[in-house]
Amino acid sequence: MTVESSQRGNTVELTRGVVFHQRRGLIVELFGPPASGKTTLTIALEKALKARGIPVLVKASLRPREIAQGPFRSFIALTAPLTRAWKILAAVGGAISASTADSLVAEMFRVFPPRDFLASVRAQRYLRNLCSCWDGALKLRSVIVFDQGFMNALCSMALYSGRVDRQVLRQGVALLPTPDVLVRVDARRDVLATRLAKRRQQQGSIERLFERRIEAALQQTEIFSWLDKLLIEQGRPFLAVSCHDNKELEEAVETIIDELFKRRELPRESAQE
Repeated sequence: MTVESSQRGNTVELTRGVVFHQRRGLIVELFGPPASGKTTLTIALEKALKARGIPVLVKASLRPREIAQGPFRSFIALTAPLTRAWKILAAVGGAISASTADSLVAEMFRVFPPRDFLASVRAQRYLRNLCSCWDGALKLRSVIVFDQGFMNALCSMALYSGRVDRQVLRQGVALLPTPDVLVRVDARRDVLATRLAKRRQQQGSIERLFERRIEAALQQTEIFSWLDKLLIEQGRPFLAVSCHDNKELEEAVETIIDELFKRRELPRESAQE
């Protein structure tokens, strides 16, 4: 269905009879295990929102080859190892020069203390960058999509700290900021294993050094199942979607967009007052 739109100031008026009013950044956070389809869903969601005339900004993960399109894909594939190595080196510099971490980063490290230096560096860099992007997103007047955010960071830190315990996870979830729309992207374990193996085959030997082993990645499925239950316990709503095929992908996109309209829809009369 084609939806015509016209922008007036900070609103986008749509023919479905509502006004998408953007008073501040509207954050969508996707979370789920590796290879569940988060980046694929992010790209599809961005395209669908732009087609409706809704301003959207994507905060993508650190795996550049997944978001590369067209003629740039081959170039990105060649430079991906250098890109990720540079980010690790930059993080080391930041970790050494930083005298104090912000409160969220400090609390996350207290709950999930990393067991080795490299894990500590990666977690600190990721959390600091995520906090900065999150704060900046709230100042924008558009939809901001994080293809993975604090929930995925929590899962990784739990796994690599060895503190995979429901009580500890409960403490971690309570620390995290709440997005406007939280989306759980799921896939069967066998599907994840197949996708991860295919992803690994496409990577060079150097790039694999920065990637989790398939076994470690699959361990996250249980953690995410626990997180689902903890979110329900704490009364934090989330959408559960899957992207096994194009039909499910389209349904997931429409489900998220419908939720966005619930968050920001106003009657035409109210918008004109």
